[in-house]
Amino acid sequence: MGIRVGTVRHQNFIAKVVSPVPLVTVCTPALARRYPGLLSVSDLARCPLSVLMDRKSGKPWPWVFQQGDIFVPSAPVFISDDPETELEMVLAGKVFAQMPRYLAAAHLLSGKLVEVLSEAAPTPMELVIYRTQSGPLPPRTRIVYDHLIACFSDAMLFPR
Repeated sequence: MGIRVGTVRHQNFIAKVVSPVPLVTVCTPALARRYPGLLSVSDLARCPLSVLMDRKSGKPWPWVFQQGDIFVPSAPVFISDDPETELEMVLAGKVFAQMPRYLAAAHLLSGKLVEVLSEAAPTPMELVIYRTQSGPLPPRTRIVYDHLIACFSDAMLFPR
């Protein structure tokens, strides 16, 4: 059993999409004021950017925008493989970053962060809960699986 953002393509799993996971490009209000006029994805090249590394491949995760536009920061000022650490650098006013809205939601609501290029935001990714389908399903697995689906389907967990 597992939880993932993205698709589960393996045939041996039963997967249930439970919530959209929007991506947002964020920074502090002060950093946004230092870089006015961000009108397009290409404008990001002049900003201090963060990049999140894929732990498995060691390559940077690309920033994704509308119509599948891909942007990979060519000279990031901060590199990490940990989303929460990346968020801390954003909150410190050091970088712009693209991250799932659920990581930034409370800070967006409080005004500590602002979203930039919202009109270029990509189609939300999907939060998926999956389990194996082979053989009889133990009752405890069914209970946990159903509970996770109910919990993650609650819109309060992933504010928009």
